[in-house]
Amino acid sequence: MHAHVMITFFLCVLALITPGISLAGKIGPELKIVLEPDGVQWQPAVASFPDGRFVIIWETTYFDTSGRNELRGRIFNAQGIPVTGAFFVASETTDYVVWPSVATLSDDRFVVVWSSGVNSHRLTDIYGRIFKRNAKPAGDPFYINNRSRYQQRWPSVTRTSDDGFVVKWTEQTGFEQGTYGQRFNKKGKEIGGEFSILHDANCCISHDSTVAGLVDGGFVVTWRGMVDGKYQAFVQRFSKNGKKKAGPIIVATGRRVHGASIAALETGGYAVSWYYTSLRDSSRKFLGARSFSKSGKKVGKQFRYRLHDASENRPTSIAGIGNGGYAVVWGNRISEAIDRHAVAQRFSRNGKKRGGLLILNKTGADKERYPVVTGLNGNRYVAIWESNRPETEGYVLFGRRFK
Repeated sequence: MHAHVMITFFLCVLALITPGISLAGKIGPELKIVLEPDGVQWQPAVASFPDGRFVIIWETTYFDTSGRNELRGRIFNAQGIPVTGAFFVASETTDYVVWPSVATLSDDRFVVVWSSGVNSHRLTDIYGRIFKRNAKPAGDPFYINNRSRYQQRWPSVTRTSDDGFVVKWTEQTGFEQGTYGQRFNKKGKEIGGEFSILHDANCCISHDSTVAGLVDGGFVVTWRGMVDGKYQAFVQRFSKNGKKKAGPIIVATGRRVHGASIAALETGGYAVSWYYTSLRDSSRKFLGARSFSKSGKKVGKQFRYRLHDASENRPTSIAGIGNGGYAVVWGNRISEAIDRHAVAQRFSRNGKKRGGLLILNKTGADKERYPVVTGLNGNRYVAIWESNRPETEGYVLFGRRFK
C-alpha cells in the first residue's frame, strides 16, 4: 500500500475514533493556486471582497540558479474558480521582496504591501501598491515608511471603515525593535504622519504583530513583549485618527508567547490567537485563542489546544466570519503518528467552539504548513496553505473554501 493511501486511511479512522477531529465542512474541491508552478510558492496572504471573491498573494522563488524571487497574485470568484491568471505584484533581480500582506478596499480594488531591500546593505523598506478589480495596477509602487533607514520588516495591512487603510511594520536597529504605523486614504495618500505603536529595546517584537480594522473606524494591533522575564501578548486599540485608546491589554502570558494574530469581528470587537509554552512545563506547548468585546472585555473562555509539534515560526492566522464568529487556522500534527497537517477551529460570537477540529487539506497529503485564512460572505471562509507533496517540486500553494 502506498504511503499516501495509508495516511488517508489513518486520517479517516482518526476522524472516526478521535473526539473533535472532523473531515466535514469543506465546500467543493481543493484549489491548486497555480497549476504549473515554476518555483517554490510560499508566504501566502489572502483577503476577501464583499461578493465572496478573494485574492491571494504569494512569494515565488524560482527553480533556476538566479535566486530571483517575485510577488504574484490571483483572484478567485465566490465558487473558488480563478478569474485571473497569476498576475505580477513586485520583483527584484538584485534585491529581494518578502512578507506580503493584502487588504481589499470598498471600491473592489485591493492594496498589497511588502518588504524589499538590498542584500549587500541589509537595508529594507516597506512598499505598497494598489490594484484594480481586474488585477491591473492602479499606479506605481509607493513607500509606506518614511524613515528610510535600518531594516523595515513584517508589514501588515488592513482596510479601515472610512475606505482607507492602515499599515503597521517593524523596524529593527541592531538589537532594538520598534513597531510603527501609517494611515492612508483610498487613493493611497498618507493621512497624518508615521506614528509609533511600540518601541522595545529589550525584546524581539519581530513578526509577532498584526493589525485589524474595526467597524468604528479604528484599528487594533497585537504584538508580543517581555515583562519580568515572561513573554506576553498585548493588544493596543487606536481611534480612527490613529490615537491610542487607553493602554495596551495583556491577552496571554507564557514561558514563550509568539505568533500572535488579530481579526476584527462584526460585533465591533476582535479575536486574537497565539502560540505559547507553559510556565510550569516547557515541554507543554499550546495554541490559544480568545475573543473580546468592543470595550476590550473578555468574551467566553480561552480556547487551548495542545500542540504535538510546535515548530511554527510564523504567526497564527485568524479571521472574522459571519454573525460575529471567527476561525483560527494553523499547521500542526494532530497525532504523533502522522505528518504535519493544516487544521482549523471555528468559533461562535460568544467564543464557544462550533464543531470539532477541521482538517483543511486533502487526506493523504503530507507536510502542510503555514495556513492563512479570511472570512467570506454567507458565513464561510477560505484557507490557503503551503504543501510539499510527492507530485510537487518543493512547496506550492493549495486552498479550500469552508462553511
